[in-house]
Amino acid sequence: FIYGYSSALILFAQYMKENNISYNAKAVITTGDNLQKKERKLIESRFGCKVFDGYGCGGEGLNIAAQCEKGNYHINDELLIVEGDKNNEIIITSLNNYEMPLIRYKPSDLISISKNNCSCKRNLSIIDSLNGRADDVIKTRNGSKLILHFFTALFEYLEGVDQFQVIQKNSSPA
Repeated sequence: FIYGYSSALILFAQYMKENNISYNAKAVITTGDNLQKKERKLIESRFGCKVFDGYGCGGEGLNIAAQCEKGNYHINDELLIVEGDKNNEIIITSLNNYEMPLIRYKPSDLISISKNNCSCKRNLSIIDSLNGRADDVIKTRNGSKLILHFFTALFEYLEGVDQFQVIQKNSSPA
C-alpha cells in the first residue's frame, strides 16, 4: 500500500510517466489535497491499482472521511459528529480528543451530506460532495459566486496546463 499527500503522489506519478516507470501496488491512499479525476487516473495508471482518497483536517488531527471501494466518502461516525450548516459549511465535533476538545468546529470546508446508504454496507454517513474551503469562492461583478472547482473543470482537460492560480483583486460587486 502507498499512502501520501495527493500533491506529492501526483508529482511522483508524473515523474514515473515521464520515465516510463510503473509499479503494482495493492492500493494508493491519498490525503491532504483535493484529488481531481485527471490526477486520480494518472496515479492509478502508474501504480496499477485503485486510489482511495481521504478527507480530514490534518492540523487538527482529524480523519473525517475516507473512500470505500464504491467511491463514497464515509464519515468516521465513531470518532466525529459531522454536520452541515445552512451554507453547507462543515461543522465537526470530535468525540475522542480529550486533551483539546473540538466542539462544533468550522474549518470552512463546503460539504453536502447524503441521506442515502452505500452498497458497501458500512452503514456510515456519506459525504456527497466536498467543495473545498468556503473562502475558495470568487465573487463576480454581478454578485454570482464561483467555487474553485469551476476553474478546475475549465482547466482539467487542457493539454499543457499543469497548475493554475486564480487571483481576485476586488471582491466587491461593480
